[in-house]
Amino acid sequence: MISVDVISDFLDINNISNYLVEVGGEIKVKGNNLKKDTQWRVVLDKPRFDGLQQELYKLSLIHI
Repeated sequence: MISVDVISDFLDINNISNYLVEVGGEIKVKGNNLKKDTQWRVVLDKPRFDGLQQELYKLSLIHI
């Protein structure tokens, strides 16, 4: 089981219905960003579309 799954299972068991969990590049979201009253939005900071990307650069978790 992946760390984000363990954490999200814990949150679900404790009736937390809105969260974003990021551990080592693995991301799991549920519900909405209550602070911004929107859905969670996750984007790549420096995406490459030429097929040469060998690793994910920095993941930015943007709360819009």
